[in-house]
Amino acid sequence: MESIRTSDLYEAAYYLSEGYPPESIACR
Repeated sequence: MESIRTSDLYEAAYYLSEGYPPESIACR
């Protein structure tokens, strides 16, 4: 598994709460 940073998890939760598609996170 790839190393996941806390900032990435926080960003993911923020985007999910806003309703953004998870694809935008995976592309980064």
